[in-house]
Amino acid sequence: MGKKMRIEFKDLGMPVFTGRTRGQDARKRLSLDEVTADDSVDVVIPNDIYAVTSSYFLGLFGPSVRALGLEQFQKVFHFSAPGFLNDKLTDWTQRAFRDGTDLLENGRT
Repeated sequence: MGKKMRIEFKDLGMPVFTGRTRGQDARKRLSLDEVTADDSVDVVIPNDIYAVTSSYFLGLFGPSVRALGLEQFQKVFHFSAPGFLNDKLTDWTQRAFRDGTDLLENGRT
């Protein structure tokens, strides 16, 4: 088995997560390009979060979705998030895989 990692959104800034560039910056700080299919990543988004936008999510996780593939991404990355985000996280993950590009490049947010 690979390495185990935990991403705490509270350590990334609070309470609003917006912008593709900010997501990409967080991705670099977390070294997410080094995550492989053998790894396990717990992602904790606290209940007191105000907002996460699709652009931030895709900047942070989009390259991983495309590199690992949808099924393997879902096996590697385990999300714990407030209820209002669960459907959005699933949708953004599927769209990143299906579109093969960031949502902003498609004119969607």
